[in-house]
Amino acid sequence: MLSTQQLKDIQANIFKGHGRGNAWCLFLKFNTVASFADKRRWLAIFSEKITSAQAQFEMAREYKAQLGLKEADRKTGFNKQTLTSFLLSAKGYRSLGCNDSEMPSDPSFRLGMKHGLVNGSLGDAPVIEWESYFQQDIDAMILVANEDENVLAKLHIDIANDLMKSGVGTIVFVEKGNTLPFDPMQPKDSGYVEHFGFRDGIINPRVALDGQGNLESSHEQLLLTSDPTSGLGSYFVFRKLEQNVSEFNRQVERIAGELGLEKEHVEAQIIGRFKDGTPLELSPNCGGDAMADFNFNADPDGKRCPFHAHIRKVNPRIEGFAVENENGTVSFDPREKQIVRRGITYGRRSPGMTDEPAEGVGLLFMSYQCSIRHQFEHVQKEWCNRTDFISPSLDGEKVTGIDPIIGSKIVGNQTQLWNTTWASHDGSTMVDLKKKGVYTENNSNRRSFKDVVKLKGGEYFYAPPISFFKILAAKQPSVIMPNPIVYKNRASIFKPMFGSKY
Repeated sequence: MLSTQQLKDIQANIFKGHGRGNAWCLFLKFNTVASFADKRRWLAIFSEKITSAQAQFEMAREYKAQLGLKEADRKTGFNKQTLTSFLLSAKGYRSLGCNDSEMPSDPSFRLGMKHGLVNGSLGDAPVIEWESYFQQDIDAMILVANEDENVLAKLHIDIANDLMKSGVGTIVFVEKGNTLPFDPMQPKDSGYVEHFGFRDGIINPRVALDGQGNLESSHEQLLLTSDPTSGLGSYFVFRKLEQNVSEFNRQVERIAGELGLEKEHVEAQIIGRFKDGTPLELSPNCGGDAMADFNFNADPDGKRCPFHAHIRKVNPRIEGFAVENENGTVSFDPREKQIVRRGITYGRRSPGMTDEPAEGVGLLFMSYQCSIRHQFEHVQKEWCNRTDFISPSLDGEKVTGIDPIIGSKIVGNQTQLWNTTWASHDGSTMVDLKKKGVYTENNSNRRSFKDVVKLKGGEYFYAPPISFFKILAAKQPSVIMPNPIVYKNRASIFKPMFGSKY
C-alpha cells in the first residue's frame, strides 16, 4: 500500500488514466551548448507544473462531485483541469550530465527504441522508414491532457517560449491525440473506440484510495521501480501506430466470404471482443457485458476465443504457463508481464466513422511498466510475434499464428486458425457461426490476416518521481560537459521544426 506522501511524489497517469478528451505529446531536445546546471534548474522550476498521482485522485473526486450537481450549480470550467507529466529518455538523462548510476537501469531503456538490438528484436520497421521526426534524438516528452484543445494549444506555446527564452532546449514536434466517442450520437458518453471501431480502454486495472487517502490496490509490482535518486518511478513506452482502416475492412470481408461467416464474427476473432466490447469468450454475439471479468481457463482449445485473438495474445488470462526456448522449459505467471495502457487515438474521422482511411489515423500507444524488457518487450516478442504462442503445438492446425493486429516478423504464408463454430461453456453444444445456405469448398479454416497496423516511430522513456527534478538541480553533474560553442544570440539556435507536426 502506498501512502499519501508517496502519491504526492509519483507522477499522475500511472495508476489512473488522465480521462481527458485530448492529450498532446510535446517532444523535446535539450540544447547541447546549454550548461547542465541551466537545464537542471529549468527542470526543477518546471516540476512545479507536474501533476502528482495524489493531485490526480483529488481532481477526479472534484470532477465527480461537480457532475452530481445541477448544471447551474457547477463551477465554471471544472472540467478543464490540465494533467501534466514529464518523461525522460536515456539520451535525456545523459544530456543532463547523469552517469549510469543515476539513470534507470533497464537495459532496453538505456539502448532506446531506435537501437538496432531493440528495433531488430521487436521486428519493427527499420528506423529509416519511420517518420523523420522520430528518427532524430529525443531527450524528453511532456504529456499535457485537457478536455479543451485550446487550453493545450496555449500550453504548447507557453512551454515552447519558455524553453527558447531560457536557452535550454526546444520542442521539436508534437503528436496530438483525441478520443473517438463510442457512440457518435452521444459524444458525452464515457466510452470511446479506436479507429477499427472497437470499444477501447476496457481491461486496465482500476485503483482507488481508502478512507485515509492511501492507495488500496496499487499494482505497484507491475508499474513502479525504485528511482536511483529517491522515490518511485515508472518506465514509459511510446509508439505511434498507424491504422489502415480500409485494409482492415477488406481483409475482414475476404475471410468472411471465404469461410461463410458474418463480418462481426471475423472481427470478434481478430480482437477477442465484439465492437461493443462483449468478450467473445462469454458470448457468440454482441450485446453482453463489456466490463465482465473473465479468463480462458474453460477454453483450453480456443473453441470460443481463438488463440490468435489480440486480447488473448497480449493477456492470456491464465495463472501459469510453460514455454520451450533455448534454455529448456521456462515456467512463469503471465500476469507478471502485464502492462498498463494509457494510449489515445489520433486523426480525425467523418461523422459516424463512415470513412475508410488507409493512413493518417491510428493510436498513440503509451504504456507504463516496471520493466520494459520483461513486460512490454516480452509481450511483443514472445507473445504477439510468435506463431506458437499461446498454443505451442507444432501440429499444423494448432499453430496459433501472430497477433493479427500488432504481430510482426511474418514469414511466408503464415496464417491463423479461424473458428466457424462456438462451443458452449460446458461443451455440450456447438453454435454454428456460418451463414445459413453458405457452402465453402475449402476444407481448411486457416486464413492470413496481417499488416493493418504500421509503426511510424517511438521511444522509451521514464517517469521519475517529482522530487527527482529538485534533487538533480541541487547536485553537481557527474559528467564533464564538453567545451561549449559560444553564440552571440543564443536563442537563434532554437528554431523549432515548423510543419505538420508543430
